[in-house]
Amino acid sequence: MRIAIHALLLSSLLSFSSFVSLADIKPETEIAEFRFTDEQGLPIPGVQILSIETEQPNGERIVVRAGDKKNPGWSFSTSDAKGVIRLEEIPLRATVLLNVFHPDFLPPSQIKMIGGNAPVTFELRRGDTTLKLVLYDLKGKQLTNDDIPLEIYLRSKPINFSLHRVWTTKGEFSFRILNAQYDNFRISSDEFVLTPQLGGVPGDEALLDFSDGDSRTLVILARPKLKATGRVIRETGMIPENTKVSNDVENLSIFPETGDVRVVSTNKRWFLKESEVDLNGDYEMDVVEGVNQVYLSAADGFYTVPFEQTLEVTHDSQNRIGDYELRPIPSLIGKVVDEARNPLRSMIVRTQTEYWFDHVVTQTDQFGRFEIEVRFLPFDHVSHQLRTNLKLLAFDPSGLRAGTIEIDIFKQNARSFENLEIKTSEHSIEWVSKQTRMSDSTMARFAKAIEPSREKFSQSVGQSIPNLANGSWLNTSAKSLDDFRGKYVLLDFWFIGCGPCASELPNLKLLQTVYGDRPFTIVSVHTGRSETVENVGTFAVEHSMSYPIVVDGPEFEIQKEFEPFGLAGFPSYILIGPDGKVVFTDAFFGGLSLRNNKFEILREHLWQTRVLR
Repeated sequence: MRIAIHALLLSSLLSFSSFVSLADIKPETEIAEFRFTDEQGLPIPGVQILSIETEQPNGERIVVRAGDKKNPGWSFSTSDAKGVIRLEEIPLRATVLLNVFHPDFLPPSQIKMIGGNAPVTFELRRGDTTLKLVLYDLKGKQLTNDDIPLEIYLRSKPINFSLHRVWTTKGEFSFRILNAQYDNFRISSDEFVLTPQLGGVPGDEALLDFSDGDSRTLVILARPKLKATGRVIRETGMIPENTKVSNDVENLSIFPETGDVRVVSTNKRWFLKESEVDLNGDYEMDVVEGVNQVYLSAADGFYTVPFEQTLEVTHDSQNRIGDYELRPIPSLIGKVVDEARNPLRSMIVRTQTEYWFDHVVTQTDQFGRFEIEVRFLPFDHVSHQLRTNLKLLAFDPSGLRAGTIEIDIFKQNARSFENLEIKTSEHSIEWVSKQTRMSDSTMARFAKAIEPSREKFSQSVGQSIPNLANGSWLNTSAKSLDDFRGKYVLLDFWFIGCGPCASELPNLKLLQTVYGDRPFTIVSVHTGRSETVENVGTFAVEHSMSYPIVVDGPEFEIQKEFEPFGLAGFPSYILIGPDGKVVFTDAFFGGLSLRNNKFEILREHLWQTRVLR
């Protein structure tokens, strides 16, 4: 029984001393109807729902996948002879998103219905060829299990396959795909660790080349998930939330005809799903038989000793992982001085690191003092250990004075460093960026990944770019980039809800504060996720984003215009010169990046054009 609450009805109920429990009140619902046809308009029976997501006008979201125990009563049926699926008990005026599957057709990029609409028809394209997945165990024997749940992700341009919760038949699963070159294949299961995981880095192209039209079979090694337990200890206090543990295993392939098991992918190892550490420090995680490398991901402001451990897992062992000790990263407090130890105000102070994800930037106060709270310790990709020797770099944003200092927090095990002193002297304008440029050895490790982008996007430097006239502008009277001629412009591509974008926001605001009185401005471009202009404006006010903002439309016209310039992730940055042409971009990497080196790169360009002299 549906009960619509109105003021009159509610007063009547109260007058009769009646009581209606909120648990008994069911929201008003409606029926959502989806129809699936092929390219000739003929109905497609047998389309299967894999997941249902609803979002109500108040923002409440419900996501249910086939097989989930918690289900508000939705039927995960297949389309009938007319190609129709009817969903009942859908909250009134809710947005409905479906993930569907049919073995002969490609899934559409999005199946979406806005509540209150008439029945919606979706056209599915028939796949070009068949991809069969066959599961084998370590002994080279094919699994014969029915109903092993699988999650499959296969990516190429122009389409992504994302199959949430499909099931094997006698250890096999087949579906249709496009004749194409793919760059990512991911597969997972609740019961097994499945490998190989392919793509994501150069070297796997031949393994994912399905462009010749031939049907393919991928042999998947299925290793049963086992459990291991461990503990995280801390000198005082509870374990912070968001402390997680993960492990990686060999990304093995199996060859049933010979029984050979070896790594063929460029990805030598594969990370399993992270597990939460509870407030008491206890955790349980998935492992596989054999060698597991176990890592602890500390919450912001902490690090662990040790950083990783090796666990040899067997079926008949208890699989207990050694203790991890959680330690706070000390605060870094000090001052910046000249050769005579006079304090220097308005100096930029930053952690000196090759990587973008662990740098912190601040500015000294009128007494030359600074304080830095480091969220993460840098990770050394060669030794696979944390770098506990933190380096700080201080420099004058408008001059040549600069200096560095190094602190080893591991040896001293201090809670804070309160009397640091960074002594500075004059250096060349390029000296500062050289301190944070990625080393030649690190560049060499990323050479294969960098080279395709370098070849594709290096010509964008010196080119004119789209002027953003298609967007809606905030915080400015400007209507396009043409209105900023004569200034350097840092384009900041982001969207609300992007975690890495939010992490960069303090650095962006400081950059605008430091150089806002020069011929420079940030133009923040909201794209990548559809959002109303009003919501972006509210977010900007709440987060003190006073610089110009342009909001992309629901068709993502701006995003599409900038993809040829290398826009492929968020946040992304492009620096434009006073003539409106690109002077620096992160689309290809050359040792410095706007993600990590905004201040240094802009400082050098302003110096070279004599703005700072």
